Amino acid sequence: MKSKYIFVGPDPINISNNHPGGQLSAAQGLIQYADEYNKKIFIIDTLQSSFPIPPLRIRVKKALFRIKKTIRILSGQKIKGVIIFSAEGASLIEKIIISFICNLFSTPSIVFIRSGFFIDQFNDSRIWRMIYYFLLKIPPYLGSQGNQWNQLFQKIKINKKKVILVRNWILPDKILSKDLNKKQKKGSLTFLFTGWLVKAKGVLDLIEAFNHSDILRNCHLILAGDGNLMNQIKKDIKKNEIHNISLLGWCKPEKIDKLLLSSDVFVLPSYSEGFPNSLVEALAKGIPVITTPVGGISDSVINYHNGFLIKVGDKEMLRNRMEWFALNKIKLNEFSLNSLAIAKNNHDYYSNCKNLFNIFR
Repeated sequence: MKSKYIFVGPDPINISNNHPGGQLSAAQGLIQYADEYNKKIFIIDTLQSSFPIPPLRIRVKKALFRIKKTIRILSGQKIKGVIIFSAEGASLIEKIIISFICNLFSTPSIVFIRSGFFIDQFNDSRIWRMIYYFLLKIPPYLGSQGNQWNQLFQKIKINKKKVILVRNWILPDKILSKDLNKKQKKGSLTFLFTGWLVKAKGVLDLIEAFNHSDILRNCHLILAGDGNLMNQIKKDIKKNEIHNISLLGWCKPEKIDKLLLSSDVFVLPSYSEGFPNSLVEALAKGIPVITTPVGGISDSVINYHNGFLIKVGDKEMLRNRMEWFALNKIKLNEFSLNSLAIAKNNHDYYSNCKNLFNIFR
């Protein structure tokens, strides 16, 4: 007989009709793991548009519907555990309420905060910090994406036994099965960014750093994604007659895989992250990385090993690290092999999903 669980998060059935963001891609892996290991999942769908965010009344109405649905399932089914994906702010308040309801039904739950904006909100807002000090004591378990998350939970004085380390995962077919055997790069480098074209991803910093370097003039930068900066970037590229930056818009997963395999360095100068799905995909294809030490990233990107960590918003440092790769092409293969090894060790789908379900044994 199948064990029964509730998953509060984006429904993977929507992955074909929406841009597959980090939570949605992780949800797809979670549901697939449950199917493989004879677990029945009741899904409380939380998917909503990020750009633009729906009006407050719509979000409140949907939140109340999700709470009622959770109560209905808990009342009618023997549920072994509840896995709750959450962002920050109002999203987290709703998810804590759901976790509290689970407590009333004596059903264990884990709240897995996957948004890096939570860390920023905790550090920057005294009011939210006070709210979180109270709220995060309610769930029996909290999911952590890395050491930075562990340190934050320690500040809140969360019992270590409640904090479960579960790194972001990627499906097995996305990880290269064999080690790379790349020849030494001889031509110009291709740098790749994939994701939302928004300020928080550091896209404007990336374009400025890339365009103001004589060394990078013969290199190529590809931006695969969309967002509220798309039109501004198009205008800047046209105005400044920049010929070595390509804007592709959103690409299908198959296209992203090809871009990752054909690119030399993945760049993601984000201001805030939990652990970005795009970065996991880059590591899984054995690509050196330039990124920032936000969220859980510093556990999987190591300076002079498989890439570089730069200060948030530091355009000069970003440019220097990109130039370093252009001047040290001989290191690309070594860094690529290290990225692939980290993907296999840290972001394996089976071990991370197993850790998540094992708390309900």
